[in-house]
Amino acid sequence: MDAIHTVMNRPVAFPKLRPGISIVPFFSSADEKTYLVLLSDGRSLQTTRRLYELITHLDGSNPLDEIARSLSELWDCPVRPADVQAWIERYLTPYDLLETASCRPTSDPSSPLKPKAPKGIPLIPARHALPLSRRLCLLFRPLFCLPLLWASMACHGLLYYEFLSGPSAGGAASIPASGLPAGYLLILFSVLFHEFGHLSACTYFNCPHGEIRFGLYLVFPVFYANVSPAWRLSRKQRIVVDLGGMYFQMLLTIPLFFLFHATGGPLWRLLFLELDAMILFSLNPFLRFDGYWLCSDLLGVPNLGSRSRLLMRRLWGRLLGGPSIEEAPLLKIRPGARLGLAIYAIGTYLFGGLVLVFLCRILPARIQAFPADVGELVREALFAWSHGNVGGATVKLLQLLFLCVMLLATGRMLVRAGRPAARGAKRLVREGLSFRRIRLRDKGRGSPGRMSPAFRRPRSCSGRPGPRHP
Repeated sequence: MDAIHTVMNRPVAFPKLRPGISIVPFFSSADEKTYLVLLSDGRSLQTTRRLYELITHLDGSNPLDEIARSLSELWDCPVRPADVQAWIERYLTPYDLLETASCRPTSDPSSPLKPKAPKGIPLIPARHALPLSRRLCLLFRPLFCLPLLWASMACHGLLYYEFLSGPSAGGAASIPASGLPAGYLLILFSVLFHEFGHLSACTYFNCPHGEIRFGLYLVFPVFYANVSPAWRLSRKQRIVVDLGGMYFQMLLTIPLFFLFHATGGPLWRLLFLELDAMILFSLNPFLRFDGYWLCSDLLGVPNLGSRSRLLMRRLWGRLLGGPSIEEAPLLKIRPGARLGLAIYAIGTYLFGGLVLVFLCRILPARIQAFPADVGELVREALFAWSHGNVGGATVKLLQLLFLCVMLLATGRMLVRAGRPAARGAKRLVREGLSFRRIRLRDKGRGSPGRMSPAFRRPRSCSGRPGPRHP
């Protein structure tokens, strides 16, 4: 039976952690040293120093009174066995970290964060991706990395100089329809190569990695690589993992540049520009793309989205003169990181507002024109097929499929976004736009801190969200 919902008549006399749990230092911008609790199911939980010291005593050989006595000496303050039991129930039991959980259920049964099944369709299992990532990790050695980056930058400079100042070599309209399927396949290959960039970066730092999956994030069909174990790396190493996918895509621009100059075909230049557009799109820090994880590691703040919203709630409370909101221990970060987090939070709201305005202006017209667009694509595909143009028919069918997927994904996104928006509006109306009821849970006197999920890190040009901050 699940330990969270088990009711016992007495506390656990000798609490012990479940097998397969390890604790490593976590590199962040927190004021005090924090740690990472690595679970066997792939979850990573960030914890404060005091809670780490409590966990280290849970080896099954120490009773509660002995643990309380050790913590009293370590913290130089009185700790009772009842305090230890209360902390275990509040901070460890919800995550099912103990072999035998204790007695009373938590006050909020919905609060425990249980591991969720991975979303998406598995494409390449980790055991099949590992041999290739071991070979590709050589590209991260400075002997190979620096010359390749210089070569890519030189190719970019030459191509954009010719593109902006020289005569046009033909646009996208001059590309024959028979060449478009090959272009789509090359783009698909570049996306998979992007994911192997993240996996290879993990392998370069002797860090295990997961699988590559295909899924749907907001309105985007995406590939993503599961590199959750990268949380155990240092911040500089995590930044390399963040940039690994874009680095691999930049490497692909080198052969495209030479193919364009050797053949003069506009397809190669179009693919070159498309790769650059994908790299820039990946740098968006306000969606769960590579730019989000890069910003998180540069600031040293995991759970960047939820902690930026928490910081904004504190700032709004002060501006409107409401009661102060208690600060979470893991939000006590260095001043530079706090400033960056505030800028990121403001940028998130501005970006969300721009997206909302864009959807309100564009979406109604696109939905109205959807039946006509579908009919037109079907007629063009049939016309191309009847004239023996298999490539053109394939392109039109792919465009039709993409259009349908985008419409379904947009509807799914609006439904998912509408529910929390409705709840938030209802809450604001109920509370009269006041901050009187916006408080964090009281940790109680002498609390050792709290645990926060340093959630899974999918790395891709379009990743998926992780579990929310409790």
